[in-house]
Amino acid sequence: MKLEDLESIMDEAVFVAFLGHFGGRRLYVPKNMGADHPISLVIGLEAATALSDYLQGESVDLPTLDRYNRRIKRRKILELRKKGVSFDMIAWEIGCSRRFVIQICADGREEIEAERPEPKFRQLELF
Repeated sequence: MKLEDLESIMDEAVFVAFLGHFGGRRLYVPKNMGADHPISLVIGLEAATALSDYLQGESVDLPTLDRYNRRIKRRKILELRKKGVSFDMIAWEIGCSRRFVIQICADGREEIEAERPEPKFRQLELF
């Protein structure tokens, strides 16, 4: 089970509330979700029912909300760098340090290089 699968079941605000309340725990999701169940009380019956239909009585280990937010920041940093945005501008836009941006980009270098558009100017080769 991937976190993206759970995220696709709910909208972002509901997912953030879900992780804010239950994050960092192993959570059992029953097959039949009632309106008075703690999960339903936090995220609403509709989202809780969708979660129950998806997991069908399984337990799931949830990350903390902080870990989820770091993952979102990492994704945004890599997307901006793929577009050619400078380290300084990314740090300013994301609200983190330049050093953090450089570390994330170093870790994701292969991903960035695979999707970066071709340079506008090429080096002239002399014979």
